[in-house]
Amino acid sequence: ILEHRLIMSEKLGRALMPGENAHHKNGVRDDNRPENLELWVTMQPAGQRPEDLLAFAHEIIERYETN
Repeated sequence: ILEHRLIMSEKLGRALMPGENAHHKNGVRDDNRPENLELWVTMQPAGQRPEDLLAFAHEIIERYETN
């Protein structure tokens, strides 16, 4: 596992899911300090039908909504 992904997993308290990446805020790829990493989501739905998009939106809300 790449160091920045490991640090992001530790920061989140879980493994990264498919479509999730650890992004370096300052663009320095070897600066893996937790405060320099943020979670980016790169996945997108395969289809573009409205019902597919709505299902995708609900999935994203459930996954990332903070309580």
